[in-house]
Amino acid sequence: MNKNKILIGLVALVIGAVFGFSIHGAGVANLGTQVQNEAFNFTSGINVGSTNQLAVSSAGAVSTTGAITSTGLITANNLVQGGPSSVLSIATSSTAYTLTAAQGCSASTFISTPLAGALTVTLPATSTLFTTCLTSVGQFAENNINSVGTSTTIAAGAGGTLGYTSSATIAAGKYGLLRVVRDTANTYKAYLVNITN
Repeated sequence: MNKNKILIGLVALVIGAVFGFSIHGAGVANLGTQVQNEAFNFTSGINVGSTNQLAVSSAGAVSTTGAITSTGLITANNLVQGGPSSVLSIATSSTAYTLTAAQGCSASTFISTPLAGALTVTLPATSTLFTTCLTSVGQFAENNINSVGTSTTIAAGAGGTLGYTSSATIAAGKYGLLRVVRDTANTYKAYLVNITN
């Protein structure tokens, strides 16, 4: 098998695994106008990119370190977000903290443990948030907030508006759920739900 057939086969299999392609009979895979007529069998999985940016395990699990963009419907039976690398611990000796756009976009959980007393956390300004993750109207990011020890007050950054269920302050030992939605080309709405139990 020549290198071109191997390359076409790998590309077809990876794209097919992520976005779906048709398989006919004994290992014929169609991807656009390219047809691969030889069988594929990768018992140890597949890794694509010099640093394995896209991986398909032998069990069929797909992972990527890059963004996945879809213009169509995505259906998932079980969606799990976050993880250990997406927890932001805010342990500041100040009474004020401003989230960076990267923190607001990548951290699914904020653990607020201020050293100086009650803390006010200001969300990023639209000027940075809209270039980092909320690049289109209608996109949103969600964060869980755990206010440990003292209260944590949430404030909107420049270009944002904050709405809340009962208060912009999460009491000590309580939790909040924050959703930031880009509602126009220049503004966002942030919604805070205080969880009192």
